Parts: sequence; structure tokens; C-alpha cells
Amino acid sequence: MKAVDGVNFTVKRASALGIVGETGSGKTVTALSVLRLIQEPGKIVGGTVNFEGRDLMSLSEQEIREVRGREISMIFQDPNTSLNPAFRVGDQISELIARFNKEIRTGDVNREAASWLQAVGIPDEKRRLASYPHELSGGTKQRIMIAMALLSKPKLLIADEPTTSLDVTVQAQILALIQKLKAEIGTSLLLITHNLGVVAEMCDEVAIMYAGKIVEQSPVHDIFTHPKHPYTKMLLEAVPKPGRKRLIPIPGTVPNLINTPPGCAFHPRCPRAMDVCSKQVPSLTKMGDGSFVACHLYPDEENAPKV
Repeated sequence: MKAVDGVNFTVKRASALGIVGETGSGKTVTALSVLRLIQEPGKIVGGTVNFEGRDLMSLSEQEIREVRGREISMIFQDPNTSLNPAFRVGDQISELIARFNKEIRTGDVNREAASWLQAVGIPDEKRRLASYPHELSGGTKQRIMIAMALLSKPKLLIADEPTTSLDVTVQAQILALIQKLKAEIGTSLLLITHNLGVVAEMCDEVAIMYAGKIVEQSPVHDIFTHPKHPYTKMLLEAVPKPGRKRLIPIPGTVPNLINTPPGCAFHPRCPRAMDVCSKQVPSLTKMGDGSFVACHLYPDEENAPKV
């Protein structure tokens, strides 16, 4: 079984790419694969991850550890499982600071740890640094995770649903914070989410994933104004809108990747499915407007509709 197969994308310097799809589409596995964090029995069996002229898949374990956290940082979905419950927050932040600056003095480490909590909007930073994770709210822990991810000023930040389980007000604060720090540091952003509203606010480009593959990719504005793949259109239709009395769900469920449907994996749920859809896997084709789509409705650029 391949949880992710043939995924290909580029995150441009100082820009933001959003990856969107239902639960089970392969978004998190894609993110973890970039840093080679797939846990056994899972494994990466092929492909390349080109970063700053290096293939991360070819690095030794020691070399990839130097990349993790220093050049590429990741905010994981659940801050409750990302912070070590046995150590105070200050100890965990200080350990990272000392790792990235081995010559820094203890007093300077403590001051820098406090400054990073201030940077992510956490008041009374000295008390927070002395706290254990279980003494803090979910929003505060998520802010701490953002601080830890950004303190090395990484070239790429991977944010895997960074606002999961947070209330709407805290979600807005967290996203504004990521945008602010991204602009100040010049970090590129790979944002994993199922929230199209967040994508519209945060991203320059968006890739739509389904059953372990990218089915559409384009600038974020085009996804909302000229969606091409039936799955993308149905995702947009499923978003709650003012004045709409009921939600419009996508019928069926994401297929089990152990036994995916033949041909296009979306065809059992697709209202525009044709005979070829159940027989042949569509390739990701470049359209005339520069976007990409994997659908038999768009067999090639020449025959693609002008948008």
C-alpha cells in the first residue's frame, strides 16, 4: 500500500503552498516524508526531496538531523503530544537554542527563550517558562510550538494543521502570528490543512490531494475562481456559506488505500465520471493557464478549455 504516490510540488522561496484534502488523503504523510519522519512499519521507497541543492533522501541520518529544526522546521497537529510532559517549557526551548548556538551563555539562553515567548504573544513569559505543558492551555502550547519551530529562523516551515482543536479566536491569532513571523523572517511555508478559508488567507498556491495523489494545483486565486477537477469543485461546494440552509456533502468516502478503485480513485464519487475513469489513471497535466489537473475531462493542454 502506498499512502502517497507520485506527489510532485515546489515551494518557492518566501512563498506559501497549501495542501488540501479530506482526512486520509495523504497530507500528513507527505509532510512527514519531507523530513524523513515516517515511522515503522511505514517507509519511503522512492523519490527525491530537493532542498537547497541537496536531495534529502540521500543524506545520512546525522546529516538529516542537522536539517531538521535548523533549516526545515515543522509544527505538528497536536501540541499535547509534541511537548515533553516531563520537562518544563523553558528547559525544552533552551535545549533547542543551545543546539543551534553552542557558544551561547546560559543567561543569554534564558533571555532568548523569554523573547521568543514574547514574539509569539505569550504574556508573563517567566512564569510560562517555568510551567510544565499540562499547566498550559492548548492555544498557549501551540504558540510555544510555533516559537520552537521558528527560533532557528528556518528556510522552510511545515505547518501540519496548526490550528486543529483550537477555538476560532485562537485560530485567527495563530494564523496571523505565522503570517507575521513568516514575513519578518522570510521563511517559506508548506501549510497542511483541510480548511479552504485558511488557504485563501495564507497561501500563494494550493495543491488538492486525493487518495495519495495531487489532483489539481494552481495559484490560490484560480482554485476559487476557476476550479477544474470535480473533486476541487465539490470541496468548494461543501464549504458553509452565508444564507445557505444546509451543507452540500461529497457523497461516499475516501477509499481505503489498501484497495483503491481502478483508474481514477475519485471516479466512484464523481458526478462526471466516464467509462475511461474506471480504467485509466489520469496524469497530472499542465493547462494553458499554468495550472495542473489530473482528470480525463482535461486530456491535454491543447484540448483544455480556455479560462
